[in-house]
Amino acid sequence: MKKITLTIVIASGLIFPVFGQLNTVHNHFHAGDVLIKQQVEFLDSRQAGENKLWDFSIVKTINDEYTLTHSLPPLLNDSIYIMGR
Repeated sequence: MKKITLTIVIASGLIFPVFGQLNTVHNHFHAGDVLIKQQVEFLDSRQAGENKLWDFSIVKTINDEYTLTHSLPPLLNDSIYIMGR
C-alpha cells in the first residue's frame, strides 16, 4: 500500500507542474481578440530607481474606452497568414 501511494505522489509531482505552464498556443494574440483599455494623460514620475513610491491616482483619463482589435490581414490570392509565428 505504501509503494502504491508513494508512486502516485511521485507521479503527480512530476506530471501536474507541466499542465500549469503557458506556451505560444495560449500566450499570444488571436484573430478576433478585443482589448478595452483606458487611455490616460502623461504623468512624469520624476524619479527613477528602486524603492520609489509613485502615486498615479491623480492621472486623468483621456479616453475611457480605447479599443484595440486584432484581426487577420486581408488575404492576397492564395496566401495563408499565421498570427504570432
